[in-house]
Amino acid sequence: MLARKELTQTDLDLLACADRLQVTGWCKGARINAVGEHCLLGVIDDAMQIDYREGPYGSYNNHPTIDKLASIISGKSCENPIHSRTVIVHWNNNVCKSKDEAVAKLREAAYS
Repeated sequence: MLARKELTQTDLDLLACADRLQVTGWCKGARINAVGEHCLLGVIDDAMQIDYREGPYGSYNNHPTIDKLASIISGKSCENPIHSRTVIVHWNNNVCKSKDEAVAKLREAAYS
């Protein structure tokens, strides 16, 4: 029998983001839209209670969920915080086609 990977706090946070996105809905082009749907960065902000404009997770320091999700999307480790966010925004707005796909990508990152 194969052992299941032990989940880290970052993995659990990604699962919380996936659960939140499943409930709120998904959007493109805005962290949160007028009806309360979130993009991938927006759902991380909301679920992790981050104000990306202030505090420890601003321009030069990402929440670990952002860096892990970006590495799964790009297939490589992202060292630059701004690059990590750019990878996620591009995938959310130009590649992802549905809420289910966005939720699946968060879950994939959690279990990788």
